[in-house]
Order: sequence, then C-alpha cells, then structure tokens
Amino acid sequence: LEFESMQRAKEWLNCEEYRELRKMRHRTAKTNMIVVEGV
Repeated sequence: LEFESMQRAKEWLNCEEYRELRKMRHRTAKTNMIVVEGV
C-alpha cells in the first residue's frame, strides 16, 4: 500500500471501513505492518 503521508496511513489503519477487516486479519493471520517514510 502507498499513502500520501504517515498521517493518512494512520487514518486508514483506524478508519471505520477497515475496522472489521482488521479484526479478521488479526484472527486469521500473523502479520507485521511496517510504515516507512520517504521511500
């Protein structure tokens, strides 16, 4: 995924639309999310 800024990435991570999908991801997979600025 690519976001305009760190703030936009955080907004997406905590948005209502992603909330249920995030719960499903946590139940079904082990993941690590890394956010890197300036790449």
